[in-house]
Amino acid sequence: ADESNKECVDCNAPNPDWASINYGVLVCHECSGVHRSLGTHISKIRSLTLDKWEPQMLQILKHLGNSKVNEVLESNPSHAAVKPNPSSTREEREQYITAKYKNKKFVERTPPDDLQGLSVFDVALRANNNDEMLVQMLQLIARRGSVHAKNPTHHGSTVLHFLAASNNLVGIEFVLQHDCSVAVMDDNGWTPLHHAAYHDNSGPVKLLINRGAMCDQKDMEGNTPIKLVKENGCQSTYQLLCSEMKGMGEDY
Repeated sequence: ADESNKECVDCNAPNPDWASINYGVLVCHECSGVHRSLGTHISKIRSLTLDKWEPQMLQILKHLGNSKVNEVLESNPSHAAVKPNPSSTREEREQYITAKYKNKKFVERTPPDDLQGLSVFDVALRANNNDEMLVQMLQLIARRGSVHAKNPTHHGSTVLHFLAASNNLVGIEFVLQHDCSVAVMDDNGWTPLHHAAYHDNSGPVKLLINRGAMCDQKDMEGNTPIKLVKENGCQSTYQLLCSEMKGMGEDY
């Protein structure tokens, strides 16, 4: 376990029992209230004890954690806002947490040398493992890198298309937590669900459907995800999509 997770990522209070799931960090009760006030487009707060956790959400905490994330978000600490301590006031926490997560004021503007000129898609494509991938994605997102950008050399795919095709559940969860759209299409009209279905990746298929992906979305040639899996003989994914379509009252 990451020793740094035994203290709040923002004020170092002991035994934090809340988490910001899009950043993969643990925060104390007092700091969690400030995070929540920023809105879910900035920080998505959940209780470690009261809320339901999907396995891939826990994996984000495992692959990131307080120490790694602070190396990104506090890579260039400014003296304009003093880091809070466990006895800091609400106002002191608000000043620091807003600067850190909303305004990214403590992020070193220049990315690390090995990430110069790379996109979030590039990082997913070349990463050796999920530890490396999530940290590098966060490095770019913290510097306004986009999870929505389309890669022209991969038929206009976004990083979510690639992760769905690659059967990478934790990667999918991470970019969804950073508000990547499940409905985005590549140049062929394929959604991430089309890619997951075509590659018979039932885990990503289920995750994407749970997040609102449409089973009956047609590509440029009129193919739905369920048509792709039927033609490819992907039996388990076909059954999964059939049950979803039945639940929607749709014919297939």
